[in-house]
Amino acid sequence: MAEVKLVFITGAHGVGKSTICKKSSLSIEVDYFKASELICSHLNRTLPMNKQTVNITELFLNQYALVEEVLYLRKSSHRTILLEGHTCLINRDLHIQQIPMEIFCLLDISAIVIVTRRIDEISKSIFLRDHISYSSGIVQCLQDLEISTAKLISKEFSIPLLHIDTSNKDVRNLEILSKNAKQLEEFLISV
Repeated sequence: MAEVKLVFITGAHGVGKSTICKKSSLSIEVDYFKASELICSHLNRTLPMNKQTVNITELFLNQYALVEEVLYLRKSSHRTILLEGHTCLINRDLHIQQIPMEIFCLLDISAIVIVTRRIDEISKSIFLRDHISYSSGIVQCLQDLEISTAKLISKEFSIPLLHIDTSNKDVRNLEILSKNAKQLEEFLISV
């Protein structure tokens, strides 16, 4: 049996990752999962409204739970896995914590996709969805670190990188969503 490929979709909260992934997973044969849901399932927790981590210990615990869940999924699936997650997170002290590179090595990612958006649009999306208001500086730092880490992962593991920018777009608009999903689908086929 061929090895199951894992494509990691990353980007700051509120850039449109879920919307693009859901649309793509309906159009092509892939299995789509959210890292946060896999972590909660593994640890028998409910998904928190606020996705901030408490401390570095919780961050590591969560990420190793994710690795175990992905290993299980790879054994039980024959299709490419789209895994939506983050390369860094904001903790409750409003510090940005980077996910250790070791986690991405253990996940054995086949390709990485970074989804970006204008900072003001991200802030608005987070506020509307999560009722959290971050400063534009924190959101900018988060997105910059997501981008640089995605590039580093691509280089470090010699895997393809796709950048999808959803700025100035209503990602829920069917035409725009279809274009973003088509871009992801073409990338998945080439991986």
